[in-house]
Amino acid sequence: MKVNELKTAMEARFSQTDGRLDGLDARFDRVDARLGQVEVRLDRVEVRLEDIGARLETRIREEGVETRRHIDRVSGHIASPLSALIDIVAASTAEAERRLRPIESERTPLLSAMSEHELRLLVLEGTRRSDR
Repeated sequence: MKVNELKTAMEARFSQTDGRLDGLDARFDRVDARLGQVEVRLDRVEVRLEDIGARLETRIREEGVETRRHIDRVSGHIASPLSALIDIVAASTAEAERRLRPIESERTPLLSAMSEHELRLLVLEGTRRSDR
């Protein structure tokens, strides 16, 4: 092959390669255009999500305030009866302690007698078992 023929063959191959590269450039341009559209859509979604997030935060704050008011009302209704119940329990405890105070002195002898009785029973049961 001569130089001219080689040059012509190379130019033909370069033309084919240029054609392919032009096709690839066109495909990349289409992909870039689609990516641009996707970015626009994602920006819209992001704005909508930010709006939804702001509305949710506002709603949560409002619910918190409403819940706090409700708890304050309920605790206001409970406070008076609960206070009265605490006073009744304290008075009952004081009365029980007052009544049990005179009996406290009898406790030690009673416990002593009960333990002696238990000891006697154990001794009796032990001798009965050894008799058998």
